[in-house]
Parts: sequence; structure tokens; C-alpha cells
Amino acid sequence: MLLLVCARLFSLVELLLYIRRKVESGKLSPDFGHKLEELYYSYQNAILQSGNPNAHEVIRANMAVAFDRMLLDAEDPFILPPLHKAIREPFDYYKFGQNYIRPLVDFRNSYVGNIHLFQEMEQKLEQVPGFCLFIEGPALLIFIQSNPIVN
Repeated sequence: MLLLVCARLFSLVELLLYIRRKVESGKLSPDFGHKLEELYYSYQNAILQSGNPNAHEVIRANMAVAFDRMLLDAEDPFILPPLHKAIREPFDYYKFGQNYIRPLVDFRNSYVGNIHLFQEMEQKLEQVPGFCLFIEGPALLIFIQSNPIVN
């Protein structure tokens, strides 16, 4: 898509103007355009608060790629099969996710709490056929054991 190819040429303001022009031309719904702007400002605020010395470049680069993928998906939706191997081409979503999230995490001051819950999940996954894990909200974990289908 043009946005990704020209990502280095877009300033922070131009990224938003690009989205607004897409809405004005009818190529994007106003609701979708508004949600993209909200995402942009939310990400911008989080990165600026992080104190990253390259904050503006991080915002511009990551949001250009994010907008590109979202606009592409709006035109030609990508359906991820439930069972798949890592898909790294034609676009590496894993790498993008790492680049997008990394500036939001303070690794020096972060830790994994309630590690015993993760250990319990690991044990269940190893022992119980048909084990499912549902996560609702940041703190509620629900373990469900389903009966495996026997032929």
C-alpha cells in the first residue's frame, strides 16, 4: 500500500491528514477513520509519556505501518486460520507486534505477577486433553476442561 511505501515521507500530522482524506473521499467510513485517529492519539500519548528520546520517530514509524495494515485489511481482509504456522511473509505481524508494543513497556521496572498462575496453566496444558483457557479482563482466568472427541 502507498502509505507503507511512503512511511518515511509522512510526518505525524500527515498521517492523520491521510486518514482524513480517505474518509472525505468515501474510501473509509467516518467511524473507522475516527477509531484510527483515537488509536493514533492514544498511542502517541503513551509513547510521549514513556520518555523515549526517539518518541516522535517511533510514533510515526509504528503508526504508519499500523495504519497501512489496517487500511489494507479494510480493503482485502486477511483471515488467519485457527491452526497455522508462524506467518512471516508477505508481512511479519509478529515483528510488527514486537516493534509496536516494545516502546510501551518499561522492562526495567516491569515484572510478571502471580507467576504461580502461569505455572498452573502450564501444568494443566501438559496434563489435560482438551484444556481451554479463557481470559476475561486483566485479572480473571477461567480454566475449562472439555471432553476430547473420541472416534
